[in-house]
Amino acid sequence: MHEEVIMLTLCNGPREGGGFRVAPDARPDDGVLNYAIIRSISRLMMFRLIPEVMNGTHGRFRPVSLGTFVRLKLKAETPMTIHIDGEMFAGPTADIRQLEVEVVPRAVQVVV
Repeated sequence: MHEEVIMLTLCNGPREGGGFRVAPDARPDDGVLNYAIIRSISRLMMFRLIPEVMNGTHGRFRPVSLGTFVRLKLKAETPMTIHIDGEMFAGPTADIRQLEVEVVPRAVQVVV
């Protein structure tokens, strides 16, 4: 698949910074990761989508795709800006153009 996007978010839970419901169906215990893609859109449409993303209803708009995956390979023509859990991981100067993400079941043990 070749897409021009303004945002690709990979999630293990439904909410992201400030309460945005980027992946409203995501659950941390379902064995998959969720993605949200927003394709290139106008600034006007960007402002229109903000409240929809807050409410988790943005998936009904044509430039948005929501889904799940177990393994994902990304290749970009230009460097990707990547943040992890709200912290900058790599900016454009890091020149990251490829990324692989895979779900590894039961890889982390949590003690309650």
